[in-house]
Amino acid sequence: MRESKLERLERKLAEAETSRQQAESRVEELEQSLAEAKQNEENLQDFFENGALALHVVGPDGTILRANGAELRLLGYTREEYVGRNIREFHADKEVLADLSGRMECGETIEDYPARLIAKGGAIKDVLINCHALVAERGLRNTRCFTRDNPDLANIHQVKNRLSAIVDSSDDAIVGKDLNGIITSWNGGAERLFGYTEAEAVGRSIMMLIPSDRADEESRILASVRRGERVDHFETMRIRKDGTAVHVSLTISPLKDDEGRIVGASKVARDMTERIRRKATRKKAKTD
Repeated sequence: MRESKLERLERKLAEAETSRQQAESRVEELEQSLAEAKQNEENLQDFFENGALALHVVGPDGTILRANGAELRLLGYTREEYVGRNIREFHADKEVLADLSGRMECGETIEDYPARLIAKGGAIKDVLINCHALVAERGLRNTRCFTRDNPDLANIHQVKNRLSAIVDSSDDAIVGKDLNGIITSWNGGAERLFGYTEAEAVGRSIMMLIPSDRADEESRILASVRRGERVDHFETMRIRKDGTAVHVSLTISPLKDDEGRIVGASKVARDMTERIRRKATRKKAKTD
């Protein structure tokens, strides 16, 4: 039976209504998806800005593109002082940054990488960095890094600073040298006892302090150090910058690197002049 014009029109109207309803349903779905996407974006933005961990995003040229509140609080900068600057301005150790950058360009994910960042005012922050690189066809797009305090390293540096202060303020001469007898460190006590400044002493041979008739002492001392032995209260003579001799008592200990290898020695020299003078005075009084 042939469809009449009216029936054909009604059918087309019904199909149009169905299409309209389907379109409205699709629009509602799209609007809901857009609303969910907007909510997700707001949640991500809130997570980025208000997260407990410091977070920054760096572009392929090293420019800091974004940084959250935790990152700014960690280092003490305002957003204007930090975002838009190059990340190399805030790394204390350029070789560390070079290693991080090279590994990021290769698409590596880095976890708990120790680094030192420069906080506002010049203070150094010991941190651990976790980084993930976003790499596209044309290369690195950006790097996203989480940063947190590294309390273990901070404590180590505090201890080292305290020890350094103790060494520097000691009345005794404390001298570091390598296994060839080259001076590597020189405290205030050494300057007062021997007359050389740190700049004058570091890099020179310890032999400049040893009288020519006692030159063999140094080879014996270094041999003991290489064997890991400590030399205690070795009384001898040394020469000051002005050429005068001074009685000293030496205590020498091996210095080891992080892997336990002996790399030098620490020498503590105590001025025995006054003690020897008093001893001589007592001996003279007894003979008189």
